[in-house]
Order: sequence, then structure tokens, then C-alpha cells
Amino acid sequence: MSKKVFIGNVPFQAQDEDLRGWLTENSVFPAGVAIVKHRVTGKSRGFGFADFERAEDAEAAVGALNGLELLGRRLMLSVAHSEGPAVQAAEGETVARH
Repeated sequence: MSKKVFIGNVPFQAQDEDLRGWLTENSVFPAGVAIVKHRVTGKSRGFGFADFERAEDAEAAVGALNGLELLGRRLMLSVAHSEGPAVQAAEGETVARH
């Protein structure tokens, strides 16, 4: 069963590619990554999600990366409790409960 990780405190200038690069640089390889953007302005809302194919990988990512920095900000990671992939959450602005 796939699992989604909530990523908070994302720098507002960061793009999806920055977040994916940060994850892979830290040996974490999600199936999908998305930073949630405001529907009207298109600006980052300061959080995003990463999809993992296995719940164990999501939990390992949270344990290994929570509190590490991206572009000068410490990210907060937690396993999301909502269903569905990250990309849908970003496009539809569905907020996961974490």
C-alpha cells in the first residue's frame, strides 16, 4: 500500500524539482513529489507531499530527513493520514491531515 509524506516549512522559492533533488541527495527516492500552490496566484503555500510505494519507505524517510534543511529552512516531515497521491493533492489543493 502506498503512503504519502507531508513536508512542511518548504521554502517559498522552492520548486518541485528542488524538493525531489533534496530527497534524492539524501538517498530517498519517492514515486512522486509536489509542492502545493495557491490555486489563484500559483505561489507556493509552503508545504508539499511525497508519495512512496511502501509505507516502510515513507516512515524511513520521515525518520531520516525530519529537521534537515532545504534552502536554509528546516523541513518538517510526517506520515500523512489522508489518501491519494501527492500530485493530486497539489493540483486540487487537498490538505492532508498529519
